[in-house]
Amino acid sequence: MNLELRDGNAFDLEITLLSLDDQQFVQEWLQPVEPEKLAAVKIFGSQSQGKSIDVEALAEVDDLLSIHAFKHGWLALRESGEVMTLDDRFPGLTEVQHICVNTLWIHLTMRDGKVGGAKGGNYFPDSIFDAVQCAGGNSHSAALLRDGTVKVWGRLYDVEEPIDPPKPLSGIIQIASCQRRIAAVHEDGRVFSWVAGQSEVHEAMLGDGIVEIEGSIFDFLGRTRSGEVYTWSKVDVSKAKIPTLLKEEGLFQQIRCNGSTRAAQRKDGTWIAWGKNSSGIVDHINSLGPVSDLAFFSEPGDLDNGYVIWREP
Repeated sequence: MNLELRDGNAFDLEITLLSLDDQQFVQEWLQPVEPEKLAAVKIFGSQSQGKSIDVEALAEVDDLLSIHAFKHGWLALRESGEVMTLDDRFPGLTEVQHICVNTLWIHLTMRDGKVGGAKGGNYFPDSIFDAVQCAGGNSHSAALLRDGTVKVWGRLYDVEEPIDPPKPLSGIIQIASCQRRIAAVHEDGRVFSWVAGQSEVHEAMLGDGIVEIEGSIFDFLGRTRSGEVYTWSKVDVSKAKIPTLLKEEGLFQQIRCNGSTRAAQRKDGTWIAWGKNSSGIVDHINSLGPVSDLAFFSEPGDLDNGYVIWREP
């Protein structure tokens, strides 16, 4: 047997005796390892105006961080920071660390701390350079900064410069947006909620504290430390409640929402979806087995335009 050391030196070694266990170990060690095949990214549903929603470009991608669905097609973020997309919306865009998609509006956070918001995601305020996450709706964008504070800007009263939240916020670990409403999760699990451009802020502690939040076009979903899922559509977050269909389901490990459809992942990896059943996507999500990388889109007011993307484990 020829042995090669880590320092590059190699020499022959004569083996005179091996136990049966050692022989089996050597045989398995010398056998070539077949590379693990990637599970294909799959898609179900339809998009407006008969647009293609092909996902073949993702077939061989092994470094996906996240997949996002929106009205004009899917986006995928790779570990390298490259954004892959159905069209040429973001040609050559790299160094992205976070994407937020809310039906129509795309918001990007770059690795250098800059953020971009609006429909094309191509407006970058010069005064924001230390963001870790972004969110937004149809009239504003929001950024969570490294120091745990929040900045908001957009088309509020025809201004484009960052607008401070109505009261100083610190210790924030996550933000989400729903039309003109913004929600922020504090490190202690409290949720703050306010309307962009207005002064009143509501706060509440839901269950044992929120650790994950998502915003659709109409409402928010929040998941607690223990796995309960709450939803609320008013700015007063104290009115949040657990949806009836989830009360007998147990606890959850992930949540998703987009457009007017929502979903929560059970502990066994399967999902339960509710809301707008555009193109039958709610029924389809509910029929899937354990899947990962789930993303979906449902167009408000249109039952024909909706699709779901997923990758089986």
